[in-house]
Amino acid sequence: MKEEKEPEFDNWRDAWNYHAVKQSKDYNSLSEKKLLKLIENKEWDTFYTIWDAIKKKGTIKRSSWILYNVLVEETKEWADLIRHHCAEALFTILGIEDMKDFREHCHIDLGDRPESLEKLKQIIEEKLK
Repeated sequence: MKEEKEPEFDNWRDAWNYHAVKQSKDYNSLSEKKLLKLIENKEWDTFYTIWDAIKKKGTIKRSSWILYNVLVEETKEWADLIRHHCAEALFTILGIEDMKDFREHCHIDLGDRPESLEKLKQIIEEKLK
């Protein structure tokens, strides 16, 4: 099989988009189970496309707690974008996309993150009943 030659890029944005689209196709070909295993192992990509893939394939039953744990455990300041994309995926899976302000309180420390995460935990528990 002939390997595709990577094109040359004039700027970082074109390179980013090229690699993000390529990674996205790879993730979209995986099952929910395989995506969740990658997420559990913290094998997410630098383009954040794994979160779009799990947002499309994730189910409340299988994905909720794994994504919730990422929000709880990834506390480093440099993990802001990971938490942002993870929260967006989780809220989509839970069907609560209209709660943008609440979502931000779950992934950014605005002084009430622990309380917001506890409320999110209760929402997940309710949805799983």
